[in-house]
This record gives sequence, structure tokens and C-alpha cells, in this order.
Amino acid sequence: MNHLPRLYRTLLSLLWISALLIITACQSSPPYQMARSAHLADDNSSGFGGTGHSSSGFGGTGIIGTITEFGSIWVNGIEIEYGDLTAITSDLTEKDSLKLGQQVILETLPREDKTLTKAIHIYYPIAGKITALTEDQLVIDGQYRIQIEESTHFDSNLTLKKGNFVSINGHQVAQQTWSATRVNHNPKQQRFAHTLPTKMFSDKIKRVIIEASFSQLNAWKNHFKINEIKLTPPKNNQPIILEGVWKQGKIMPTKMMHYSDFLTQQHGDKMNRMPAHLSPKELMQLQQNQSDMMRLQQEQKGMIQDRMEQMHQLQNLKDQMELQRNMNHQMRGR
Repeated sequence: MNHLPRLYRTLLSLLWISALLIITACQSSPPYQMARSAHLADDNSSGFGGTGHSSSGFGGTGIIGTITEFGSIWVNGIEIEYGDLTAITSDLTEKDSLKLGQQVILETLPREDKTLTKAIHIYYPIAGKITALTEDQLVIDGQYRIQIEESTHFDSNLTLKKGNFVSINGHQVAQQTWSATRVNHNPKQQRFAHTLPTKMFSDKIKRVIIEASFSQLNAWKNHFKINEIKLTPPKNNQPIILEGVWKQGKIMPTKMMHYSDFLTQQHGDKMNRMPAHLSPKELMQLQQNQSDMMRLQQEQKGMIQDRMEQMHQLQNLKDQMELQRNMNHQMRGR
């Protein structure tokens, strides 16, 4: 019995050291930072180029659409990876670079796990000299009206004035009228009107996903041998998406919908509740961040519950030791 008080003192010391360690752990860096760092490390897993993450299920597809985001490239809400050896051709110059707002024509490799391409063609519908301009419209070569939208991108150091040459990416919305997604330099002062796509798909692909205006698709019917177009014209000149089977240079439409509906189909109904000004990639990243936060909140809740249970057990042990010590004092007093 003479050694019991020393044993109790040792146990009490261990008790308070354990409690201190638990409190210190609770006050350390939040697990969100550690989990986020691991997630960022995983993003560097691809050797092909781009982010290492791309859309799946679009192998062997011919795509025409607008670049809306980088990190690979995002076209029609689809993330497409490209590598350092990817051939980039252009209607405008021999050496061109990919930019937001450009229309591109490409074919994806026949893989279902990732969406990869070996060649990207930049499609410029209009190029020429500015002959008139207002705050929201350019006139090219006296005949093509180019509408400038809030979302229109511009090359850096680009001066818009009469006599300057520019090239336009965008969608045809009327006979001689285009809605610009990007206004570019035109260093070779070229003049052309490519109302039809300047590249055709090869026989290697099985299906197509094409973004265009309603007016464009009607004009492209003979070019792509489209046998039918059944869709109510969208409001505000919104682009539409045509999906179809590609066989022997002919498109057999399987689905046609407004561009926003196609994005919703690709990324879920959550997009309808997200800010409209965000790009598809930003929307997906926001959704991922929300998912990460929910998971981390659940993990933190579990950790807090575990630590509370440990504290409760330690308190019970302390109470039992205190009770035993009082009983020993009473026994010695007798």
C-alpha cells in the first residue's frame, strides 16, 4: 500500500500528458490543407500534357466548337488533352496559338478513358479590313457585320479603327451578320469569308459533336450531308449542339439541343444553380470544392467525436483514480 500514491501520481501525470496531446492535435493545421495538397499533387499525374484529367467517353469523336477554358482545352464543355507534339494549324497563319474564344475543329483518339487529340485546326470564318465601326459592331470589307458581345475576347494590343485588318471567330446569326467570340490580329492582311468549316472529318471517327448557330447548321446541311434538323430556334442567338453518327462523310443526327442544355447534360443539374458567368471548368471545380468541403466537414466531425470520446474516457479514469485514492485514505485512517 505504501507504493500506491506514487503509482496514482504517475497515472495522473500520464493522464494530463495525454489530454495535452489531444488538445494540441485539435489546434494543429486543419485537415483541409493537408487533403487539398494531396489533391493538387494528384493533378500532375499525366505525361501527355494539360492537367492529367480529361473528359471520358468521347473517344473517336469529331468536334467543332469554341475554346472556353484552358488547362487542356475545353470545347463544348468537354475537356480535351493535347501534347507538345500536337499539330496546330490555322486558316490565318502558319504559326498560330490557341486562345479563348477561338473555334476549333479536331478529332479525338479512339480511347474511352481520356479525351485526347493529336491535331487541332483553328477555324476563322471572317477576315478583312474594318470599314466602319460602332461601340458594339464592326463592319468588315463593307459587307460583314460583326456583333461585339460582352463575352467577346480580344487579342492584346489590338486597335479597332477603320483601315485596320482583323480576323474573327464567331457564329453566323444572319445572312451577313456574325456574333464574335474573339477578335484577332490579321498580320498578313488576309480577306476571306469561310462560311463553311475549312476542315472535314476523316473516316476514323464514329460520331460528331458540333457547336454552331441555328443559321450555320442550316447552311451546313449540304456540306455535311445532314438529312434533317429539328429544333426550335433558340432565343438571343444562343449556339446549339448537334450530335450525330459520322459515316462516309455524312452526319446522321441523333440529338440536337441548345448549348446550355448540352452543358447541363454533361455536368449535371447542379450547373443550373451555379453562377452563369462561370466557365464549364470553373463550374466543375466549384462543384469539386463543395464536395471536398462536405467530405472534410464529415471527417472533422468524426475526429471531434473521437477526441470527445477520448476525453470522456480520460475523465472517467481520473474519477476512478480519485475515488480509489479517497478509499485508500479512509482505509489508512482506520
